[in-house]
Amino acid sequence: MDSARRLRVELVVLLGSLAAGLLARVPEFLLLAVVVATHLVLGVVLAHGGRSPRLVARRWLSQQRVVEDDAIEVSVEVQNHGPPLQLVLVSDHASLAEHVEEGEVSGGRGLARGETCHISYTCRPLRGVYPLSDVHVEARDLLGYTTWQGSISCPSQVSVVPRHERLPSIRLSPRRTLATPGPVPARRGGAGIQFFGVRDYVPGDDVRRVNWKALARLDRLVINEFEEERATDVALVLDGRRTAYESSGGPELFQQAVRGCAALGDSLIREGHRTGLMIYGERLDWLPRACGRVQRERLLGKLAAARLGDSDVFAELSRLPTKLFPYGSVVLLVSPFVLGDEEALGVLSARGYEVLALVPRQSEDKPDGTVHGKLAARIVALEKEAVLQEVSAAGTRVLVWDVRKPLAPLVRSGWREAR
Repeated sequence: MDSARRLRVELVVLLGSLAAGLLARVPEFLLLAVVVATHLVLGVVLAHGGRSPRLVARRWLSQQRVVEDDAIEVSVEVQNHGPPLQLVLVSDHASLAEHVEEGEVSGGRGLARGETCHISYTCRPLRGVYPLSDVHVEARDLLGYTTWQGSISCPSQVSVVPRHERLPSIRLSPRRTLATPGPVPARRGGAGIQFFGVRDYVPGDDVRRVNWKALARLDRLVINEFEEERATDVALVLDGRRTAYESSGGPELFQQAVRGCAALGDSLIREGHRTGLMIYGERLDWLPRACGRVQRERLLGKLAAARLGDSDVFAELSRLPTKLFPYGSVVLLVSPFVLGDEEALGVLSARGYEVLALVPRQSEDKPDGTVHGKLAARIVALEKEAVLQEVSAAGTRVLVWDVRKPLAPLVRSGWREAR
């Protein structure tokens, strides 16, 4: 009950008690009127005339960027810079409060000038981006009169990035490479490890690269050349279409797909590839290609905010904006795929891209035991296998990942050899 309403109620009780005591000459009603009047006067005096208190709020976070399953310690402090307050209630109703493990998100005490009210809690949030804005504060007097309530701004943000494995190097064979060193054979002679061929000696060449056996046979100097290893452009595409996950595991499978995408992005950036990220679903979220640690943090930040959604514009993979992918680069898709997606992958391969696909799968739900239930489950399984066969026939290197098992051994055995 707010102060204005409480004041009106107590005035009505006071007048009613006085009237009943004087008219009916009952001392008990007069005694009640004295008690109500005393409470009313004290309440008005302690309410400080309804003036707004001078409060300042601060929030401290143990860290603003964490990995899934890591704990965050949050501390909120409200300090009184004005006259004494009999009771101050502090509540931190931020989005992190839903994941509290220890501590309290609210508390209260009386505050003299310069004193503080402190609350702290430990939470373990899920993957996502959590904006933290205001702290709710309510100042009251001891007799229940609310002098002020509102929110004090202290903005901050917590980013919870997906936890991922450390994957081995992925063997790529794109048609086009960059000028920067990397693990991809460039199909040209230069500095490298694998023997590429020989050429005639040119003054200034390193004599340590002279092929002495060829000199004895040809009677002229020739130089050994090795195949250069360079980096390449990679477009990492995460399928965020809700319809693609409806029959494959829903949001739980999407969480695993995000973790797999984070592991692939981390591996590609560590190898020196210029990697970009596209989240394709409710909208088109594109992180331009770059390399280095900063790009890795940007990529993980994008994946922290990834979510499922539907859009008529991006309902099919055929709407992928391939103009963002340089010719001859690598396109790596993370998707469970649905019927019709194989055509889009075939178009990508025909346009000169090297296409790889990571297909997350989880254990299928057991059929209901009826003949129709078993038949429906069998039809769904056959449809998925048919889609994968079409995707492979379109020239895509497919890797089916059972999300209950680690991804690293599968990548090591399936994508270590070039096509």
